[in-house]
Amino acid sequence: MNCGGLFLKFCLNYILIIARTSARLIEAFKDRPIHEFGPQTTLQTGNNFPMESPFSFAAEGLDRAQIPNDTGYLKEFFNRVDKSLQEIQNNPERKRLPVIIVGDARNAAFFKEVCDQPTDIVGEITTVPDLKVPAEKIIPEVQAMLVEYRLNRAKTALHHLTQARDAHQLLTDFSTIFRAVAEGNAVRLFVRQGYIQPGIIDFDQKIVTVHDDATASDMTDDVVDTFIELGMQQGGEICFLSAEQLGEEKPLSLQTRY
Repeated sequence: MNCGGLFLKFCLNYILIIARTSARLIEAFKDRPIHEFGPQTTLQTGNNFPMESPFSFAAEGLDRAQIPNDTGYLKEFFNRVDKSLQEIQNNPERKRLPVIIVGDARNAAFFKEVCDQPTDIVGEITTVPDLKVPAEKIIPEVQAMLVEYRLNRAKTALHHLTQARDAHQLLTDFSTIFRAVAEGNAVRLFVRQGYIQPGIIDFDQKIVTVHDDATASDMTDDVVDTFIELGMQQGGEICFLSAEQLGEEKPLSLQTRY
């Protein structure tokens, strides 16, 4: 997968739709759903999406005030929902994605209380009246929040870039970047969206020679992709920024640990 493909992966997100009696999970890309999890995604928890609460029987014929331990039922159900969500998030074949919760304010608050990874939750939408509508009807509700989330991430990334330069911890030379990443000395890799650079990588000498001709002998069609993959393996953060956001900055730079 080249840098462009990886950038597309970084544009994905999950939408978790939670109600008192059910939960759905949708994977979305920008303004369209690409997958809603169903029974075909078998989870070790035994609780597959879409999920029905085993405690919903308690609500039959009663209003919320009459249901004994209603809060306990909700939190136990949402805990089961979260365990299934975390199994998907922790799948090594998937990238951990930001999560937006769709549901009423009370349920969103309870879910965040029991969630094992609350930092994954980047926002909540509490204005969707019908949580059973098709995924295509849900996506438009979350777009403004996702745009704001990505803009804030870009601002934070640019702040880190400036800090790294001021601290003399910003690298722009390809060979130096490669050595730092390979040695685990990588905090953040800043990449211009869509940036592809062919080159030859000498893995023994840790030297990268860039070329414009991607058909040359021993050529790697995109060395940026190699840097990204290595950086992710080392636990580094990858920050994709637009050409407009980067301005005069290099299309590829690395913030080091030391």
